[in-house]
Amino acid sequence: MKALTTLIAISIAALAITIISNAVLAPPQPSPGGEAPEAPLASTEPEALSHGSREIPARLRPWFADYPETVDVGDIRVYASDPARVHEAQDVIDRFAEAGIELPKLEIWTHDDLSGCRLTVEDDTPPAGVYFQRAGVDIVFQCGATFTLIHELAHAHDNNFLTDVDRDEFLSIRDADSWRNEKWSRAAGEHFADVVAWGLTDGAVRPSRNLPNDNASLDAAFEMAMAFSG
Repeated sequence: MKALTTLIAISIAALAITIISNAVLAPPQPSPGGEAPEAPLASTEPEALSHGSREIPARLRPWFADYPETVDVGDIRVYASDPARVHEAQDVIDRFAEAGIELPKLEIWTHDDLSGCRLTVEDDTPPAGVYFQRAGVDIVFQCGATFTLIHELAHAHDNNFLTDVDRDEFLSIRDADSWRNEKWSRAAGEHFADVVAWGLTDGAVRPSRNLPNDNASLDAAFEMAMAFSG
């Protein structure tokens, strides 16, 4: 009887392991209304978005799963809602390359416009733009504006290639308190991303929340950012 009880217990344990393994290894299922994309470089359902020093819980899979366009641009994989967004991403990646600003291997998820997106990171609604890491992979999510995509990619460059010495030097010429700060205007990391976006859009959009934002100050800050990349 004891041997039989042991055998039953072993069988139940083996069955449980099989069920758990199948659940973990099962491929993602298509969401209603679209096919699941090819396996991305990282999970498409991040548990949290890292935005500066904030950790904002979010579930973005419904936005990611139905993107019909998937294109690799070098080491960057672009998931897009339509071909126009692919072209925009390719153009922005080219701008970084031409300026000599290195980008890490990453994913870009780009939506066609701001409809359904918030201008701030909040709740489970996709933000207008955010950069975060998931399972060691850099991911940028962006709605609409080219300036926003460049800004978020500048965060990826900062996180992967700037040194603490670089950050201290840049901070010294900006009206900011620290590199990361709860208040946007006091975070030099946000200044850096805005300055890069300003420079790579040829000054088409002037940063309004980060000071100083006169032409001379922005030129000096952008020149310093380029020196870090050289």
